[in-house]
Amino acid sequence: MSRGQRTQILAASRVWQSQGWLVSMPAMATKQTAQQSDERPTREGLSSPLRAGREEPPFVLALDIGSSSARALLFDGQGKRVEGVEGRQALHARTTPPGAHEFDPDDLLERVFACIDQALAQAGSLAGGIAAVAVDTFVNNILGLDAAGRVAAPLTTYADTRSASEIAGLRAD
Repeated sequence: MSRGQRTQILAASRVWQSQGWLVSMPAMATKQTAQQSDERPTREGLSSPLRAGREEPPFVLALDIGSSSARALLFDGQGKRVEGVEGRQALHARTTPPGAHEFDPDDLLERVFACIDQALAQAGSLAGGIAAVAVDTFVNNILGLDAAGRVAAPLTTYADTRSASEIAGLRAD
């Protein structure tokens, strides 16, 4: 799958808004109606995967990008995980003695793309029913970009402690 095709799938995340879908992580989805507009999806029964052949479109491709791995999972229109569809890639942060905790943004993106490719290959014909993409990533991170929007620095995560002495100084003030 080309980068352009993956970008189209990621752009599909706008579709759920226009169709009245509510999506939150971990990839729970319900069709919003006038009667349930103030209700929130429940977690009840959402953790058990569907057996093949019982899936109900539209589907949500859920991307979970964490500090140790990235995953792509598929959920059906009722918020149930589709069994046998999971792309997973290990992630490796660069750490240094001064407290750096960083990821190479290009490597991270390629690993996320690999997860998407794995999940779409496993989904087979169900992939055509993906109507939304939900994304959950690290808590607080910083990515430096240049004036043209290109990556200019590694992605620094919440676990980076290089500013600890400055924080202590601010607290003392």
